[in-house]
Amino acid sequence: MKRTGIRRTSIAALAVLLLAGCSKKESSVSSVVSEEPEVKETVWQVEPTLKFSSVKPLEGLRSDMYYFNSADGRSQTVLSEPEAVGYPVEWISAGYRPDVVVVTSSSMHGIYDYYGNEVYPISVRVKTTPFSKGITSAYYLPENGESEKVFGYADTARGAAYIFNKDFTEVKEIAYDEFVSDPLKNFEGVASFALLDGQFGVLYRQRTADGQISAAQAFENYNGTLNRQVIAQVIDRSYAVTGRNIIDINGKWFGPVVNGRGSYQSGTYVNGFYLAGTANEKAFINAEEARQISLDYHDAYYFEDGYAPVKKYGKWGFIDEEGKEVTDFIFDHATPLYNGLTYVEKDGKWGVLKLSQSLQEGKDITLATCYNGETDENRIGTIKVVVSNLYFRDNPSTGGSSTGISREGISYPVYETQEADGYTWYRIDQGNWLASDGSWVEYSAD
Repeated sequence: MKRTGIRRTSIAALAVLLLAGCSKKESSVSSVVSEEPEVKETVWQVEPTLKFSSVKPLEGLRSDMYYFNSADGRSQTVLSEPEAVGYPVEWISAGYRPDVVVVTSSSMHGIYDYYGNEVYPISVRVKTTPFSKGITSAYYLPENGESEKVFGYADTARGAAYIFNKDFTEVKEIAYDEFVSDPLKNFEGVASFALLDGQFGVLYRQRTADGQISAAQAFENYNGTLNRQVIAQVIDRSYAVTGRNIIDINGKWFGPVVNGRGSYQSGTYVNGFYLAGTANEKAFINAEEARQISLDYHDAYYFEDGYAPVKKYGKWGFIDEEGKEVTDFIFDHATPLYNGLTYVEKDGKWGVLKLSQSLQEGKDITLATCYNGETDENRIGTIKVVVSNLYFRDNPSTGGSSTGISREGISYPVYETQEADGYTWYRIDQGNWLASDGSWVEYSAD
């Protein structure tokens, strides 16, 4: 049931060197935040042993609500997309503990912390929740009271909703229709911030004499205040959207969010950066400088703690805030960071990587340092990769499956060599190989 108001309330630029017979080369925080347990001296906080079908950050709402009295005397509900600041849980600004993720197993949701500990049991059935969101952020709209941003879930089968306490350890039941997890789908006639001829205002739908929402639109200047920077639509005189702009807390715009880089990707303005491009070609933009800082990637998450997960040709790795690739591209999935920690998945097993600490200590995050099961006594030499985007293969053959992408300038241990398909193959751990035509790597025997 829809509500009418609120109670009081370019990949092509990457020269990937294919080996499989193509091109010549291959290429406010709660006190219950978990304490870090002691672990052995590796790049892992939690060894990759957790079997989940997915892990994702528990994100606060990506929208703010404002109220605007239009010239016809009606109150308009304005939904805006603000800049998200801090860790994903903190976007909601409601005092929840920040060190949690949503995990999925057998179509059920639960909550874990970044040290592999269960916080809330894997017991929420995703398919019986609105829009199959499972555990999510939402607006709690009690019959008598102010709206509140919360985390929880609604259960269509039971006709009830549940909201978490601040520690995510317990839930309380509320009325089903008091839990709104997608405002755009639950509210009629929602207005939006817009920029017309350099003037910041509100674009809204007018109402007929009997109070029904009309197809006719109107624009009026906004004289209220903003809580934080927002993204506003740029519109022309026909009210058609022609772009996006960033509006500061004083209602002043300071530059387009896209400068010839394709479309702004909604919901990506986080911690001073945003994504622009197309569905399959995403690049990071430094918002303050309006400067592209990364190559094009197939997918990406936002920056936290100075690093962002990005996807290239089916595998995930990480970049820093200048766009430098700081890990091999070897993960099947990855999450944004919390205090330098990130969940990553490979071959159906999840672990927690000490990304920031490892890089600060000068440790390379590579296929060999993350998953190597060999011992030093079996090593016969070392190779240094001197080309970009050299693929790892699961056997010494051009027909072998890709298991990731190495980085130029990184050295890997060698445990075996073979000649096949016109290349020299170097085994860098128990099941992964790199190839060379004689110029792609530099080999040094022990």
